[in-house]
Amino acid sequence: MELSCPNKNNIGIVGAGPAGIYCALSILNLFKQYNFTNYSIDIFDKNEPLRTILPTGNGRCNITNSISDIKEFASNYPRGEKFLYSIFSRYFTFETLDFFFFF
Repeated sequence: MELSCPNKNNIGIVGAGPAGIYCALSILNLFKQYNFTNYSIDIFDKNEPLRTILPTGNGRCNITNSISDIKEFASNYPRGEKFLYSIFSRYFTFETLDFFFFF
């Protein structure tokens, strides 16, 4: 894959939640990998960035939980428990927090 462009590329991302931040960081990583420097990334959101990943209740929809066992955490999602094992085995609490806060 070759990235080159003589003009500055402006990238706008609407939403500073986990998906928007992940998207911006993924673009940044890709561009660094190919030494592509002629760009800017702006993230737009009316709320505080990453506000939606703050602790919530009952172990659901909560990546900053204190549950360290994947099976125990996935059991909070009865309709998708088995499907979530593969995702959580790759990106669980510590990996996700590491990505967003220690990038």
